[in-house]
Amino acid sequence: MKLLPLLLVSAIVLAASVRSQEENAVPSEGSAVAPVALPVAARIIGNIPDGTPPPPQPPKPVFVVPARDILASTTHQQGGRTITIRKIKPIALPPPPDPAPQPLAAADPAFQARLAEFKESHPNSGMLMLGATVYRFTDSPPRTLVRYWPVGGGESFAFWSSADFSLISGIYSFVATDG
Repeated sequence: MKLLPLLLVSAIVLAASVRSQEENAVPSEGSAVAPVALPVAARIIGNIPDGTPPPPQPPKPVFVVPARDILASTTHQQGGRTITIRKIKPIALPPPPDPAPQPLAAADPAFQARLAEFKESHPNSGMLMLGATVYRFTDSPPRTLVRYWPVGGGESFAFWSSADFSLISGIYSFVATDG
């Protein structure tokens, strides 16, 4: 690895660390700086999978046509399998469902009130597009190649990590320390 990129990354990490300590510093008694609110604890939203397989799907209903409803039947052999095509009497279908209600207009005051209530009760959400490939070796610890794609566009980048990112798979939503 070249020395210049390593020094650049180290300088950025050091600057971010110093900046975060300045922002969280508690002001002294005679200072004009207002106290900073302490951040909330970060937490994972939802359940983390523990590796147990999901329950099996219920069996699909079998479509059985009584022999009296079969009008014509033809059978074909293809590649070791038998294909049967049957023409059957028309089946009475249920009536179509009622059309879905029209969406609320954005200018509707009731909709605006419900939207404001939702925004107050739910934290700001954003998307983090991150992918990881974990490489496991017999004689050394795992290495992870992490890829990040900015949501608003921009150039994606990748980096290596010594952390085993497979341990955090299944975390689909979380709340950061800033809420």
